[in-house]
Amino acid sequence: MDYIVLALIVSFCIILIFARDILSMLFPEQSEIRFSYIYTFTYLFALAVFAYFIAGHNALLSPLPLVMKHMTKTAVFFTLLGFFCGWALLRCALIKSIGWVIDQNAFTNLLERTGSDVFILTGFAFLPISFVLSYTGASNSKGMIVAAGIVFFLSFLFYAFRVLKLFLSARFSLFFWILYLCTLDIIPMGILIHFLVGTRL
Repeated sequence: MDYIVLALIVSFCIILIFARDILSMLFPEQSEIRFSYIYTFTYLFALAVFAYFIAGHNALLSPLPLVMKHMTKTAVFFTLLGFFCGWALLRCALIKSIGWVIDQNAFTNLLERTGSDVFILTGFAFLPISFVLSYTGASNSKGMIVAAGIVFFLSFLFYAFRVLKLFLSARFSLFFWILYLCTLDIIPMGILIHFLVGTRL
């Protein structure tokens, strides 16, 4: 998958050149970031980094699901990328639908944007882990999974805290915050972990 690594490096350079202003605005609460082409491209880049890490590590997706059996690692990468893109679109549609139902479109748009922002930054945090995986051939290293797990866990804690602040500022109860996290984040992540590491949750 060397050409995938090259594509990720080129994409990273493009993002640094054309998206620095957007990246610098990711964290301010009141920033008016629109989903421009570069922002969408940056999000897709983060999805590709995750897909590459999963496809490149031998301990993940082992054994392969039936639909991926006899696929090359490159084919697994593109299959995962397609799956992640589909889930991201579905998640966005669900959040916007909730906003329409409860007549709180501004609030749910901010929730969706916050999730995307943190996900993008997590993808960039995964970059060094993915490149080490690629260039050292550490495809069987448990340390890589531990490092990735720590980064992901810390990112999720940061995301959950930011979402909690949004719920409290909008005067929603903690029950709805927990329900939101469980429905759109924790349960889907649990299902994903089940398929990735073969663990019965």
